Amino acid sequence: MRLPLSVLFCVLGAALSPLSGAAQRQASVMVAPEDVRETLHEVSVVFRDGLATVTVDMSFARSESGLSQVFYRLPVPEGAELSAFRVCNDHGCRRGLPDSGAGEAYELSVYAPASRGGGMPIGTVARTGATIDLRVAPLGPRESVRVQVEYLVPTELTGGVERLDLPAREPGPALRRATVRLTASGSATVRIDGQAARVARTIELGRAVRLEASLAVASVTRSVISVRCGDAECGRIRIAAGPRAAAPVSASLLIDVSPSMIDVPPARLGAALRAIAAVLPPTSTLRTVLFARHARSLGPDPEPARAALDHVARVLRESRPESWLGPSTRIQSALPMLLPQRGERARPVILVGDGTVSGNPETWAALRTLVASGVQITVINLADGPVEALLAEAVRRSGGLVVDLGPHLDDPAEARRRLAAVVAPIVVANVWVEAEAGRIPLGPLRSGEELTWEGRTGPAGPVLDAGIRTAARGPRGAQGVLRAQVRGLALRLGSQFSDAFVPGDTLTAVQARDLSLVRKRGVVGVMRQGRSGAGLPAPDLRARMPRLRCGCHIRITGALSREVLARRMQTVEPRVRGCFHRARRGRPDYQARVTFHLALAGREVESARVSGELTPDLEACLLSAVDHLEIPRTPGRVLVNYPFVTEAAPRTEPMSLPDDVATVVDALF
Repeated sequence: MRLPLSVLFCVLGAALSPLSGAAQRQASVMVAPEDVRETLHEVSVVFRDGLATVTVDMSFARSESGLSQVFYRLPVPEGAELSAFRVCNDHGCRRGLPDSGAGEAYELSVYAPASRGGGMPIGTVARTGATIDLRVAPLGPRESVRVQVEYLVPTELTGGVERLDLPAREPGPALRRATVRLTASGSATVRIDGQAARVARTIELGRAVRLEASLAVASVTRSVISVRCGDAECGRIRIAAGPRAAAPVSASLLIDVSPSMIDVPPARLGAALRAIAAVLPPTSTLRTVLFARHARSLGPDPEPARAALDHVARVLRESRPESWLGPSTRIQSALPMLLPQRGERARPVILVGDGTVSGNPETWAALRTLVASGVQITVINLADGPVEALLAEAVRRSGGLVVDLGPHLDDPAEARRRLAAVVAPIVVANVWVEAEAGRIPLGPLRSGEELTWEGRTGPAGPVLDAGIRTAARGPRGAQGVLRAQVRGLALRLGSQFSDAFVPGDTLTAVQARDLSLVRKRGVVGVMRQGRSGAGLPAPDLRARMPRLRCGCHIRITGALSREVLARRMQTVEPRVRGCFHRARRGRPDYQARVTFHLALAGREVESARVSGELTPDLEACLLSAVDHLEIPRTPGRVLVNYPFVTEAAPRTEPMSLPDDVATVVDALF
C-alpha cells in the first residue's frame, strides 16, 4: 500500500554548524560533545485506518559547562512522512520552525542567536533518505532538552495481520535503549516481535522491531480521510476485512516453463510449490498444466493438491520442459485445458511464473476468452520485477490477484503469509468508489486483505459525497450498501502532494496504457542486410538433402546483431533442410524460397510465421523448427525477417560408355 503524504510541518535542511567546546563524538546516529547522553527514548505507535502514527520522545542531557547542540539521525520506515516536531526544556517549548528559504541568512538571524542565548531551545528537522535528521540547541550544563517527533507511515495488511517494521538504531555508548508501545484501533491482538504487547517492550540497540496487529475475525472496517491538496480536495478511502477460515479450492495450476524463466533462480519454483502446498486447505484439488510455446497437462483429471505438486516437482527434476515445449510464453496453448467444459463451473487459474507472456494479439485474445468464461486468474510472480501490464490487466478484469513472491521465498513463513490471499474467501464480490470522476471499480474484497483508493474527489470543500459502496449478491440477488462517513481529519497538505501524485494513477494507469507491446516497448535499432550460405553434399541424388542457403535480404529491426542471429538460426538449419527434403519428394528440380517472420522479446519468440512457396505440410514443418530456436536476451522487441532458399540439384550430363562397358551394362538390364 502506498500513501503519498507530504510533509505536514515544514522541513528544514540546514547543514550542521561546527560544534564548539568539548571534543566531538561522531556516530551514525548522534553527533554531540562527549558528555552528552540520551536519557530517554520512548516510541509510541498507534495503528488506525491503515496508517501508523509513530511518536518518538527523546531526552538529552550534558554534565559539563557551556552550551552545545545535538545532531540526531533517526531511522524511519520506508514511506514515512514527518507530521510534527517539538523541542522543550524547563523554560518552555517550541514547535518545529518553518523554512524561511533564506539559507545562510536564516542560520545567522534565527538559529545561531537562539542556540547561543539560552532560554527556550530551538530545533530544525529534515526528512532525508531513510532517516529524519534533527538538530537541537542549546543544551546547557546539567540541563536536559526534550524532543518529540511524530511521523505517519502506511502499514501493510496481509492475511488479516497489519504490520510495520521499525528499523534499528546502530549502537552507541551515549544512546539509550528504546521502549516501544503499540495500540491498534479495532484489532483483536497486538504483538511486538511476536509477543503479546500488553505492556511496553524494551528493545536493545542494533535491533529492528516488528509490530503486528490482528484484525478481528470476520470484521469489516471502512474509513475515509479528507485532505486539502492545493486548490482541490483529495481523499484516501480504505476498506479492510478480518480473517476467515478458507474453504477447499479446486483450481488449475498453470506453470510457466518457457525460456524467460531462465532468469529466475531455480530454487524459487520449488520453494513456491512448497509454499502453495502449505496454504491450500485440506481436500483441495489441482489440475496441473506446464506451458511454454506448447502446453502439456500432467494428468487428465484433478488430483489431490499435495499429490499434484509432488508430481510437478518430480517432472521438473527429471527433465527440462523448455526443451520440448518451445521458446515462447503462449498462454493460448493451454487454453483448451483451462476453459470450463459443458456443464462445468469455471475453475480458477493459478499461474506460477515470471509475470511475462508473449505480447501478441493471440495471447491477449486468449486472456480475454478466459475472463469472459468466468475464469479467475491469479498470478504468483517469482521474478524480482513487476508483472507485465497486459497480464496484470487480465488479472484485474477477472477479479484475481497478483502475488509478488520472488524476493520473499527465502523466508517460508513470509511466503505462506503472502500466499494466504490466494485461498482467502471473498467477503464482498465487488467494491467501487464513487468520486467526482464517476464510479471506479476496486475489485473483490478478500478476507484478511484491504482495498484502498486515493486521489482528487471534487472541488474545494469537505468530501461529503465520496464513500465506499460494496455490492454483494445475496440469495435473491439483493445488493447491500455500506457507506463510509467522512471524519474530517485536520491534515493540511502542501503543494508537494499534488506535484508528486497523479490523481487516480493507481487505478487508471493500466487502463490508459496502450497494450500493444510494439508501441509500449518501442522499436529500437537499424536495418541490417547480409547473406550467408550452407550446403551438404551427398553421393546419391535421391537421398541428397536440398541445398539450403540464407536469402540475401535478412532484415532486423531492433537491438540484435546479424552475427548473433545467424549463429542462432544455424542451430535450426538441419531441421529446415529436413522439411525441404520431405517437400521435394525426389524431384531434382525442386526449389523454393521461404521467409521466417519472427518477433523476439526477452529470451522468447513472441510470434512466428512463414511466408513463401508453401504447402500446408511444409509450413507446419518449418514452424515446428522454431520450437528449437534458442533466443539470447534482447533489450526491447526485435523483429526479424530471415529467408531460406533451396536450390535445384544440378542437371547431370549424359555420359558415353566405351563399347566393352556398354555391352556388360546392356547384359545386366
